[in-house]
Amino acid sequence: MATGMIDNANLKTSLLGGALVAEFKCNKIGDFESGPLRTDIESVAALAQWKIAADFSKVMLLGSQGIGMLVSLKKSCDANKGKLVICGLSEEILMSLKVVALTKMFNIRKDLKEAMGSF
Repeated sequence: MATGMIDNANLKTSLLGGALVAEFKCNKIGDFESGPLRTDIESVAALAQWKIAADFSKVMLLGSQGIGMLVSLKKSCDANKGKLVICGLSEEILMSLKVVALTKMFNIRKDLKEAMGSF
């Protein structure tokens, strides 16, 4: 694991092809998880020039605070001339983002391979 990378109960980060892969290990992202996850990701994002691939393949529930975390991460990436790519969303989470018209705001890809190809 590269220096400064995170590996805890909810998140594992790694560098791949010049981007930061943030693999969420928790099955839900709500009020309790969203703040620490955002802090952890932002603490290492500069190591990849704020190019972040957020892998949600293990996440089954994304609460409003989790959506807020994504919006904040996107703004931070944009402010630092980086890019946030989201991948591995369940059908339920993808539908939730469509309902609140956030699919246009985010770069959403099917899986990590496809996400890495978008940098």
